[in-house]
Amino acid sequence: LDPYPYRNNDRMVHVELNDKDGRGPLLLSNAAGFSTIQKVSAVEDVFFQQGTQQNLTGDQIPTSVNVGLYSANLFEFMGVPPFLGREFFTSDAPQGNPAPVAVLSYLFWQRQFGGSREVLNKSIELDHKLYTIIGVVPPRFAWGDCDVFLPAEPTGDPHDYWLSFVRLKPGVKFQAAASEFQAIVDEFAKNDLAYPQNRRVAIVTLNEQILGKFAGTLALLFGAVLTLLIIGCANVSILLLARGTARQHEFAVRASVGASRERLMQQLLTESVVLSVTGALLGIVAAYKGVMWIVAALPIFSFPHEAAIQVNIPVLIFSAIVAILTGVL
Repeated sequence: LDPYPYRNNDRMVHVELNDKDGRGPLLLSNAAGFSTIQKVSAVEDVFFQQGTQQNLTGDQIPTSVNVGLYSANLFEFMGVPPFLGREFFTSDAPQGNPAPVAVLSYLFWQRQFGGSREVLNKSIELDHKLYTIIGVVPPRFAWGDCDVFLPAEPTGDPHDYWLSFVRLKPGVKFQAAASEFQAIVDEFAKNDLAYPQNRRVAIVTLNEQILGKFAGTLALLFGAVLTLLIIGCANVSILLLARGTARQHEFAVRASVGASRERLMQQLLTESVVLSVTGALLGIVAAYKGVMWIVAALPIFSFPHEAAIQVNIPVLIFSAIVAILTGVL
């Protein structure tokens, strides 16, 4: 499972606030808060996000659209090149004034515009406001499950909350980053009684956020697969030994007409390797087909839409080698 295609995603983290009632994300609602987060010494970069539902208006078929409002450095942060056209950058929001430009998700582009490359520089109308389409992101760029990405700047309205997503500097320990954020959160709570009180900060990677709840299941699954592999190899070995015992008369006849011990071993090794290679090839086909069926059957939102669930080549090679060595041994 390769969940995210984003640059340095191992250093992209969620800053979570935990208490006895549960956990929630770090939310910001004023310019001072945004500036404070950007100045944290452990932070290399940060972007801000707010999701909304808007309606396609104008000459488009009326439909509800998932719109992501992002600080203009989103795509610089993610480091994923566009599939078509270009993405917006900080230069598209001079002096905090975002340009009316839009970047489409790949799926929305396919669904709404039929994958037409003529979509660039055309207009899309959302809630009666026009935006110029400047690009389309790649299929695996599905951050926030947005249909349309718009550059935006936090308004500073105390009731207008934004999510923050952070990339830590190389080598920064999570505990050190959590301590810095804890001091900031305590200060926010002290100055704003409406802010969540007595929350403890936890730094969680993107992979932990998604895969953490599956960690035990994945470990159990791996153990089950390994056990099945051992049982299968043992069974095949026993069957081959039994087959060899049953063929003692055949070997005696071959030896009597001049076959050497080495010649008999070559014959048995050839038979075993042909059997092992055939089994390995059939297993590879079953693995690829099986993964395709599993991915198609997964419940929606059980994994991030960016996730690439595929056969792992090193594991596949290891399994094939074990299958062939079992036959040889």
